[in-house]
Amino acid sequence: MMKTFGISNLLYLIRFKAYGLVQLFLESCFRQLRSFGKLLVMIVVIQSVNPSLLAQDRRVLVIGIDGLMPEAVGSQYVPNINTLLDGEKGFFSYGYTEDLTFSGPSWSAIINGVHYDRHGVTTNSYDGHDFTEYPNFLKRLKNHNPELYTAAYVVWPLLKNNFRTPDGEWDGTDELAFRTRLEDGGQWVTDRAEALLRNGNPHAIFYYQSDVDAAGHEHGFSVDLEGYRRQLMETDTRIGQVLNALNDRPGVASGEEEWLIILVSDHGGVGRGHSGNLYRQRLIPVILYGNAVRDSGIAGHTGEIITANPASGVLARPRNVDVSKTVLTYMGVPDEELTSLDGNDILSLPVREPADYGVNLIFNGDGNYDRGFESRSLDQVISGWRDQEHTGHRDGYHSMTLIKAPPEMTYQDEEGIPVDTELRNLFTGGRKGVHSVMSQQIELGNLQPDIDARMVRFRLSAFLGGSQDRMKLKVEFLDKNNDIIDTEVLESVIPDEGKSTLQYRVREGFVFPGTRSVRIELHAIAAEEKDDGIQSVGDRLSFVLFKNGN
Repeated sequence: MMKTFGISNLLYLIRFKAYGLVQLFLESCFRQLRSFGKLLVMIVVIQSVNPSLLAQDRRVLVIGIDGLMPEAVGSQYVPNINTLLDGEKGFFSYGYTEDLTFSGPSWSAIINGVHYDRHGVTTNSYDGHDFTEYPNFLKRLKNHNPELYTAAYVVWPLLKNNFRTPDGEWDGTDELAFRTRLEDGGQWVTDRAEALLRNGNPHAIFYYQSDVDAAGHEHGFSVDLEGYRRQLMETDTRIGQVLNALNDRPGVASGEEEWLIILVSDHGGVGRGHSGNLYRQRLIPVILYGNAVRDSGIAGHTGEIITANPASGVLARPRNVDVSKTVLTYMGVPDEELTSLDGNDILSLPVREPADYGVNLIFNGDGNYDRGFESRSLDQVISGWRDQEHTGHRDGYHSMTLIKAPPEMTYQDEEGIPVDTELRNLFTGGRKGVHSVMSQQIELGNLQPDIDARMVRFRLSAFLGGSQDRMKLKVEFLDKNNDIIDTEVLESVIPDEGKSTLQYRVREGFVFPGTRSVRIELHAIAAEEKDDGIQSVGDRLSFVLFKNGN
């Protein structure tokens, strides 16, 4: 006998739109509900739900453009891409790619949703790759719902590896189309993608173009160069061909299909090359478009984030590794099936709220928003923080990074008494040089009347230490011109030789009148350069404001 479905099951499927199967599910429910009373309850529930939710059918198109410089977005050379910047439904930000800015590691982070210490691709050769444990996002979708139709259209030969098993079988795709760039593959895969959108029933598509990268290597990665601009326009025309086919779908016109479009690149470039860890090599465009963007609260955030957490907008710069998590979450795959992913859902990125009293204003002050690594050898982005512009080297190897807290690490209060606490992630210095810095800026303009009346106090605190190297947490109080009014600093206590200790440090005081923002900086400083990087660590960074009388 078939199991009777309850109201909670119905609401669950309505919530996640059931990929167009809601109608079939309802028909099954009606057949099973034998009593008039249960049927009446079902009708009341259905009538209370927005009819558009019953009709919605979530689908996704991921557009990958190899070597697309983020400053090309919004330029006159990409009018079709610019249609995705709609203020109500579009999101655009300069994002970050891997510290290995090869195409192999970066596209694998995008498609498989994990950093290269997990997916194993460290060069463009794909030697020894095996995505069995961390499959591509189309495979994860098929695992969740085998009825979904998925397709991948690629031009770079090695990119097929991300959609195949080690023995060469298709993995996660109902269609895997490939033709090389030299065989006019860019236009050929475009025609195939257009045909599927016009004549088929796709639920998830990965569509890739490589000619912009080739133009960057031939002419230079810059919109100031004619050869690069010429290829931008040609590729943009193909993007328009695919977008037009999507928008012409009857389900899109009726509102029954809810498409999320994501456009991303794998790396930037300097001169005619990439593969290093330079700032401009790591910055990539990340675009999201669809009703889900409007509903998420991140819409309209366009252009480069000058600070990682501006006064308004998202608190964390998106990363290439976030794409898979965003796709799968949007498509209704539950969190318990996504625990092995490294990325975060871009649609759920926290948005800066006005500064308030009694709360920690530092975003990701414990480093637990991201995954910590086993060593300092990986320089991945710490969400909510900026670092490379401080080093002067702009090569990333001097950047801060995150490591897992070793089991021998201990926490102590100000008196040196051990504190019982959970060991998770630690901020630490980079793998090169003697000085790493990261910062974030917090706007306080909404508290101006209280600050200028000298009614606002602060508490700056952190656990710092970990080695003979130094860790320093600094807050700079800035006026409306971003000039420094005052500075407070916490310094680590140098532990006895051989100890792995973090000690609690705290400083309190008044916020100077005229303060309109604060810049929080974490410094890791070594006496001399070492092969294994700067060893000092920090955790639980906090900056809290209090109003007199509270």
